[in-house]
This record gives sequence, structure tokens and C-alpha cells, in this order.
Amino acid sequence: MYIMKVSIVIVSYNVKDFITQCIRSIYKSNLNKNDYEIIVIDNDSHDDTVLTIEEEFQEVIIIKNDNNEGFSKAVNKGVDASKGKNICIINPDVIIKNDTLSNLLTKIECNEKIGAIGPRVINTDGTIQHSCKRSFPTPVNSLFRLFKLDKLFPKNKIFGNYNLTYLNIDKEHEVDVLSGAFMLIPRKIFNLVDGFDERFFMFGEDIDLCHKIKDQGYKIIYSPITEIIHYKGESVKNAPYDMINVFYSAMDIYYHKYSTKYKYWKLISALVKVVLYFRKSFSLFKMLLSNLLTLFIDLLFIFISFAISIFIWYSSQYYEIVDFSKVTYHLLLIINFMLSWLISSKIMSLYKKGTFSITRLLLTIIITFLISSTSTYFISFFAYSRGVLLLSAISSFIFLLIWRITAKFLYLNKILHFKSISRYIERRAILIGADEETIKIGQKIQNFPESEINIIGYTDTSNPLFIDKFLGRVQHLKDITIKNKITEIIIREEYLVKFEIFSIIKKLKGLNLLFKVIPKGNNIILSKGEIENISGIELMSYDIPFLERSNIIIKRFFDIILSIVLLFLTMPLHIILYIIYGYKNTKMWTIENKHINIKSFNIKNNFLKKIPILFSILNGKISFVGSRLTSINEEYPSHILKPGLLSLNNTKKFKNNNEQRLETYYIKNQSLTFDLEIILKTFFKV
Repeated sequence: MYIMKVSIVIVSYNVKDFITQCIRSIYKSNLNKNDYEIIVIDNDSHDDTVLTIEEEFQEVIIIKNDNNEGFSKAVNKGVDASKGKNICIINPDVIIKNDTLSNLLTKIECNEKIGAIGPRVINTDGTIQHSCKRSFPTPVNSLFRLFKLDKLFPKNKIFGNYNLTYLNIDKEHEVDVLSGAFMLIPRKIFNLVDGFDERFFMFGEDIDLCHKIKDQGYKIIYSPITEIIHYKGESVKNAPYDMINVFYSAMDIYYHKYSTKYKYWKLISALVKVVLYFRKSFSLFKMLLSNLLTLFIDLLFIFISFAISIFIWYSSQYYEIVDFSKVTYHLLLIINFMLSWLISSKIMSLYKKGTFSITRLLLTIIITFLISSTSTYFISFFAYSRGVLLLSAISSFIFLLIWRITAKFLYLNKILHFKSISRYIERRAILIGADEETIKIGQKIQNFPESEINIIGYTDTSNPLFIDKFLGRVQHLKDITIKNKITEIIIREEYLVKFEIFSIIKKLKGLNLLFKVIPKGNNIILSKGEIENISGIELMSYDIPFLERSNIIIKRFFDIILSIVLLFLTMPLHIILYIIYGYKNTKMWTIENKHINIKSFNIKNNFLKKIPILFSILNGKISFVGSRLTSINEEYPSHILKPGLLSLNNTKKFKNNNEQRLETYYIKNQSLTFDLEIILKTFFKV
């Protein structure tokens, strides 16, 4: 019976142009077509990869996944469906030479001790990708690699250990790890080591596989008798995930798995987690810094405006010789004005919606002047000259306007690139929806001469029209938003029902995004907001205070303070009840179809039994006000709010209102005062 020599397994994800090149290069191989099969596992691509392969390469076996299962799981699925004596794993962004498969197959068939073999891998510019021959990663060689010491001392065996840069690239070597871009492995060995470890979603799976092969006594061979071209990074370029986080997570799995080989693996694992934590914190810090930087610049110019105004006023009106002591004499007035500015900018959402909006800036200055002038009228030690205050307000507006116009001009003309304020200058928008009507709206907004909105792309549950600007599926909206530096999200009102909108945008909590809804006729559910008309398309601001970072912090701070106070007051009672009745654990539903354990006293009194829930509020499992606490014995309620000790439903019975509608109402109106109102109304109702 004839046995096919090799099964070629390719995992694809939105790489239509690259995978077609890859398959064409395989077909040009000098290997007989009966000796190989090509199996493509598509990880739920949203471009027309599958359709293109089906039309152009009818012989190719295609396995379509309903979601992105990751590289390891996809390869294993492809191998299970294959029948070749050997398995060749190729990345879709690879082009092989016509002798690649035949030469490597000859090598592997002549030596039964070879567990895996790989060719020389080169970049598109002809340089070698040193990752095609590597050592197993250790804390030391990884550190040298991180600080690029292998590039400074490539021939040194210590510094060049990670990528084995000291080895002659033109000679065959036994190595630890091959490039995951191309690996040829006998099927019996692939099955012996149970294939790829599916815990590795992406990255690290090639290192792990080579580790398992070597542990079985087989050799890993780097062979430069042939070479391939690898468009490095293209196979992961269109993924919506944060690839650096995915990489570090894979390394954590790797070190944990081979903990016996790494003496200090727990320390390594802890360091990986610290890196991930600090990287996430640094991203949030950068976003916060961009907000603070514009505020700092504004406050600096306000101070300069006061200094100039004080000099002009006293030198022209009173003919005084003005020095800096005169400015310090007015320090309380300046501080009062700055505090008024902070209040006004919050009222006008200046640093969220329109940092570079002239109208919003002018209104903020006017409100600031009114607040500060009123306070100086009623508070005696603020009673400085009204002329200085008025002149300072006018000059502040002029200075703040000038620096905004200048920054915008320099950025738009690419003279200087201000990363920290780019999100305020460039309105980078994504539209939810990929149907014809939404695309037409996007093109109309983009092509309107006076529009400042840059339509970066579209997202939806699928990409039926195979548009090029489709950025990914809507379930990955948060990753898409971060990766593409989106500042605004636009959605047609009729495209999704209101609850679906909230379910989607709740995932973007804390990113300080603007939501624009294109309304359809008169709608009661949508609250009135600012209307922006672009080429006949009305974009209504959809303000959701619940999702703003400041409200998130205030709500959490309130939960912590109140829970600590109540725990302190009830602690004697708590201890007595615990001794008599003990705790009872109840599993409750929370957001994203997950569940949490809530402690309560095993007592009939409904009020007393809930006292231990204060600990769950303190540690952030639930809030004082949120969704109704629902046991997992009940059907999952599809909460979009974190569960709360109290909910809007506790205040009174609403007619013809379901829980989702109440949650929607709460999200749109959430504030500290609203939470207090719910708590007080519930208390007095009891």
C-alpha cells in the first residue's frame, strides 16, 4: 500500500495574500504531487482567505474553525486529519524553494534519530533569521538577548547562546529549538510526544515541542542545505490580541511546565507576572499621563496669563513697579481660578470630548470666570481686583487657544509627533457594523471635507462583504480599540438593540472612549446628547458616566470606605453570629457568565444573614449597588453590571420592566449621588 510522504499543515488567520504565495511555492516543489497533501486550518479568518483557497486550490483540504483556537490546537487538528508519513508545519507567510521539501525529506529518511529538521530561514532582505536555530531559553541567555548583547558579541558562546549566533550558518548543526515557521517531523515522533501542547495559544509551542522530542532521545537538526523566506510577523499581524502579553503568558506556561529543569522557576514565573502587571499598568499610566499633560500645559499657561495680567494691570492702572512678589501676593486668586478651571473642565468634559474644541474651550473659560469671580465676591480673602481676574481670563483663553492651534498644526503637518496628545487631535473612529449601509455611512463621513473623523475601520460578528478595513470581530472590540488607538466608536441605532450595545461597550470600561450613535427617528431610550452633523449624518454623543474612569474610581472608593465603616460597626455582632451560626457559602452569577462565592450567615433573618457580604464588597467581588444577586441555581441573568448588595429593583417595584432595562437605566444615570439615593430609599423602605 502506498504511503504518502508528507502532510503539509498550515494554520491561517487573515493572511489571504501570503497563504496563496505559500501554497504556490509548494506546488512549484520538485516533489511529486502524489507524495504530499496540503491541509489548511483556518482560525476563523474574517477576510476571504477560505474562499480564495477554495477557488484557486481545489486540492487543498480546508478545516474551518468557528473561532480562533490558537496555533497549537489548530495544528493538532490538522495532523489528526492528515495521512502522510511525515508532518511539515509551515507558517502561511513562508515561501519555500523547489528543493526544500525533497532535500529535508531525504535527510530525515536517512537518519531515524532525527526527531525534527528545519532549513535556514531568511528575511525578505536576504539576512538570516537567527531564530531558526536556538537554545532552550534560560533566564541568563534571555537576559543577554533582551539587552541585545548577542548582536554586540555574536561569536561569543555566552552572549550568543540564545540564538546560537556563534555557529556557522552554512553548516549543519544539532540544536535545541527550530523556527516554528517551518518544521519537518516524522509522524510517529509527533504522535509519540502527543503533538503540540494546546495550553500554548501562540508562541512557545515550538520550544515545547522540541523539548519533548529531545527528551525522547531524538535530535533536532538545523540544515542549511535549503532555505525558505519568512515574512516575519505577518501571520500574527492581524490578530486583535496584545501579542506581547500572549508571549509572556506562553513563557510563564513554559517555565511552569519545565520547573524541574529550572531551579528558580518560581522566581522566573513571578518576574513574568510582574512584567505583565507593569506593562498593563504602564499602558494605563501613559493614558493617564496624556490627560495630565494637557491639563498641566493648560494650568501652566493660566499661571503665565495671571503673571502677565498682573504686570499689565498694576503697571498701567497704578503705575507700580511690578515684580514677582506681586504675583505671589495673588497666589490664592490664581489657585482659586485653577480650581474653578478643574470644575469647569469636568462640567464641559473638556479633556474627554473636546480638548482642541474652540467652542468647548471658550465655554470652559466663561464658566471658570463665573465660578471664580462669584467665589471672590463671597469670600473676603479672595477679594482681589476684578480687573486682574477678567484680564487673566481673556489672556488665558488666548494662550490656551494658541498652544492648541500650534500643536494641532505641527501634528497634522507631521512636523512634530505628539504621541501624548495625538488622541485629542486625531479622531480615530471605528464603526460597529460591516453591512452595506454602515460602510456607506463610513465612506460619507470619511470623504466629507470638513470632517475631522478618521474612519480606521469596521467591526462586526462577521465580514460578509470581505472589506479590507475590517479590523476584527466585535467580541474582540477591546483589543481592537487598544491596538488601533481608537478614540471614538460609532454605531447605528437600529444595528443593535440597546442591551447589546451596553454588553459590547461595557468591555471598554475605563478607556475613556466617546460613543456616537446614529439615531433612527425619535427614540425614548436614547438620552438627549450633543448632535454632530457630518454630511447629513447625525452623530449623537451617547454619554455613559458608568464607564468613565473617574466614576469607576469614585464608585470603588465609596465601596471600600463604606464597607470598612460598616464592618467596624458590626464586628462585635459579626463575631457572635459567626460563633453561633457559622458561614454559608453560596455561588452567585457575576458578569461574563462567571460565578463567585458569597459568604452569609446560616440564619433566617434576611438582614443579619447578609452582614458577611460586606467582605465581598471590600474585596471587589460585588458592589453596594449593582445587578441583583442571583444564585447559580437560577438561569444566568446576562448581567452587564457587577452584582450588588442592592439594586435599582430594591427601591420600588417597576411595572413592565425587566432587569436588563433597569440595568440599562442605571448605567446611563450612574453616579455617587444616585447610588446613595438607592441605598437610602432601600433603607427607609425596610
